[in-house]
Amino acid sequence: MKIVVLAGGLSTERQVALTSGTGVCRALRERGHQAILVDMFLGLESYEGRLEDIFDAPDGLCGDNRVTEEAPDLEAVRRSRKDQGPSLLGKDVLAVCAMADIVFLALHGSCGEDGRIQATLDLLRVPYTGSGYLGSGMAMDKSVTKRFLESEGIRTAPWRDVHYTASDIPRLVEHFLRVLPLATGRDLRVDPAIYGCLKSYSWPGNVRELRNVIERAIILADNGLISGKGLPPEIACSSEACRAVFRASASDDELARQACACAFSPGTESAPLPSAEETQTCPPPPAADALHVPAELLRDDGSDRLDLAEKRHILHVLEKCGGNRSLAARRLGIGRRTLYRRLEEWGMA
Repeated sequence: MKIVVLAGGLSTERQVALTSGTGVCRALRERGHQAILVDMFLGLESYEGRLEDIFDAPDGLCGDNRVTEEAPDLEAVRRSRKDQGPSLLGKDVLAVCAMADIVFLALHGSCGEDGRIQATLDLLRVPYTGSGYLGSGMAMDKSVTKRFLESEGIRTAPWRDVHYTASDIPRLVEHFLRVLPLATGRDLRVDPAIYGCLKSYSWPGNVRELRNVIERAIILADNGLISGKGLPPEIACSSEACRAVFRASASDDELARQACACAFSPGTESAPLPSAEETQTCPPPPAADALHVPAELLRDDGSDRLDLAEKRHILHVLEKCGGNRSLAARRLGIGRRTLYRRLEEWGMA
């Protein structure tokens, strides 16, 4: 069988997933299967062969993976991905999964256990191991799991829900600064300005996400000061209050990098587009996706026709993105296929 062992991802259990996935992949290959190890987040960026030949790749792309004492540096993992896109699925991940007879889910943490990847594979009609999307999503929420088991007469240990509000954030931050190993023995101070930003964020990952953000901020602290410059893009761009806090504490180079991240991060539609100065350090677009936009097509001819206005706007965004169609589609808030169809209609595909 052709089997994709999907591992890695972008959770704090990333290295555990890669290590267990490597063991699973090698065991399957020893039993005669054409198994390959695929990192869900990085995808096949490092694979240089033809996609149709990937199941014949030496050693199944397993590499040398092991669990270490240090937690994975997820920000370094984000920065290492060549396309720097917002998707949690790396290059050709869905394509190679669709080619497989089955996908073995060796993912750990929320990115592999909360039902999202299961639902994605269901839409592709690709068989996979483990529970379906609904069971996975319910089991990830321990409160829902407990209530369901209780309704079926299955006894569990006594429990109660604990809910935090925005007013609890300063107390939680102080707690993390006392207990996190990264903070041990350090004289750390918190810029009071960041509390307004942290309180305005929705925290879909709850307290665990806040803990991870504080860990990151500790690493990036200057002279022991935890400030807005340590906030990850999804928070730094989540509201005007957060953007102001970041700008007040970041250097010009950091502002440029953050502007790039804000422009292409999901859920940041309200973020102002970066200026020419802010985007000058953006990574150049991949040559394979670059499209030259003739200057004469960008001129406003004074027409009020909606189709022409749409065309001018799309081409302007393409030009600002250096002809990179993937980034332009994300900037426009439309699917890449939709953008390609428009370009085909205009004879520019």
